[in-house]
Amino acid sequence: MFPFSIETSETFLERTLELCQRYDIIQKLLWVTMTHLPIDRIEVPIGLIAQLSYYQESSRKTISQMLMEDVQLCQFYANVLNGSNDSEFILCDVFFTFTNLIKTTDSVVSSLSDILSGPQNDFDVLKRALSGSNLTKAKCCFLMGHMTKSSRTFCTVLKTHPDVLDQLRQCCFEEDSHVRKMAFFVLGNFISTNEILYEYVDELTPFLVQALNDTISKIRSHAVNTLGFLARYRLSERLISFKVPEKLLDVACHDTHVIVQEFALRVLKQMLKHERAKEILQECNATDKLSNLLSNLCIQMENNQYSEVDGLVDECEELLSMLIEQCT
Repeated sequence: MFPFSIETSETFLERTLELCQRYDIIQKLLWVTMTHLPIDRIEVPIGLIAQLSYYQESSRKTISQMLMEDVQLCQFYANVLNGSNDSEFILCDVFFTFTNLIKTTDSVVSSLSDILSGPQNDFDVLKRALSGSNLTKAKCCFLMGHMTKSSRTFCTVLKTHPDVLDQLRQCCFEEDSHVRKMAFFVLGNFISTNEILYEYVDELTPFLVQALNDTISKIRSHAVNTLGFLARYRLSERLISFKVPEKLLDVACHDTHVIVQEFALRVLKQMLKHERAKEILQECNATDKLSNLLSNLCIQMENNQYSEVDGLVDECEELLSMLIEQCT
């Protein structure tokens, strides 16, 4: 795993990656690994491939192109994921590699889906990962999040596998904060670009509302954004019955993290396109609450020349103006 497993200077790392690209190391490494090494000897090269896919755009492009054109490489990864090898490190490194590839091209998602589906087309490797260690759960969630955001087709496929979705749901309740964070990240990505999985995410509204009080700010921000994606398509009865507009107003006014507050204000602005949301916000005195928030933020800005609340002030002013305009 040298030079990735030790602390090295940035210059040395850049030079190493340069040489890897010049001598086509990634192609040679893949070829040797899949043609000459037994499965019980591939942990180190699989890990190195994962690191190269993270650090090097050229490696990501090469691996993606090979996966889309080389049946042998697809079969190799399928054998690794669906074979008898139970190394969680290999599983996580392959998931990490696949996630990195999607960041370079959406076109590779179809090949990845075929690999992950397995010989029985049941996506057993995803179910095993989601019921495995905290590390495999988090890596699996992260991969699924990128796949669903990048591919309507994969969203449609996933919808036909409720057993996978059921196991993903359980990750929202894990004690491990990183697993929870990745699980809520997935829920947002499920519906960030299409509403194929809307009903599944909408059913989780009570848990998303609960997550607004999570101790981890990143989880709160994921929950806010996911509720926003739901409301972007429609303000469902479930969103209304669980008082989502009111809860988001409370987050905007009282959350301890500026970014979470900003996200909540943006979602509230988006919600104003729904007449019912306007009525709810007016009924809970949103104008007065936001005016108080803005007043407090302005005091903070006066006391700090370079304040992190500048963006929050802009969002608050804009939402407040929209509410006042609609009341007149």
